[in-house]
Amino acid sequence: MPTRSRGSVRAGSHPMKLQEQDYYHGAALTQLVESTGFTALNKASDRYGHYLVNHDRRMFVKYRSNGTSRWQFGFTQPEIRAIRDDHKGQKGKTFVVLVCGPETICPLTRDELFSVIDQNATGQQAMRVEFKQGQSMRVTGPLGRLKGTIPHNAFPRKILA
Repeated sequence: MPTRSRGSVRAGSHPMKLQEQDYYHGAALTQLVESTGFTALNKASDRYGHYLVNHDRRMFVKYRSNGTSRWQFGFTQPEIRAIRDDHKGQKGKTFVVLVCGPETICPLTRDELFSVIDQNATGQQAMRVEFKQGQSMRVTGPLGRLKGTIPHNAFPRKILA
């Protein structure tokens, strides 16, 4: 069993340093596995943050640790291609889960993501998640603003529905 020692985890005799992304991904995964309707979590590929949930849905987790009510996320062309091609020809759903520091988690379906960023772009693209105190999240990207808003309690319910 791994033991923790001042920012590292020991697996056997090889220390594994905890990274900032582990904390933010862990926050999302904990909320997911503690929810009604959750049954299984596995890695979907070798890509960090790419998970198979309940055997029929895929989830890409990204995080930002800086910001307060405005969070900017960058998507590289290989990330966009992986999200676009995920589950190609299979039944199931693909989601992008944006962890906005310690503030909130914004779940988007693949279709919602590609309504604000260009899935055929050749370079990196940025999108924003914004919210004012007491209001739902608004998502904006190079293609415009997402229709409607995302409530703060949408995650993990949206993934498990």
